[in-house]
Amino acid sequence: MEHIEIKMPESNYFSPERFHDALCAALHWSDEYVWIYTEKPRWRSNDGKLLELPDAYVQSIRRAREKYCKD
Repeated sequence: MEHIEIKMPESNYFSPERFHDALCAALHWSDEYVWIYTEKPRWRSNDGKLLELPDAYVQSIRRAREKYCKD
């Protein structure tokens, strides 16, 4: 199993920037939705609060949505 670095996310295989680039490519080619699957880190608790997801990944998602999602 691949180790996920929570405190130094830039050292992960999918660094926040690489994750952003992958999301942008997926959003570009999708008709609306992109599914993200991870075993770790756990993103949310049962009551919806962020758990172990580093803020850099949250910001990557926000930037990708701002670029491709016109609500």
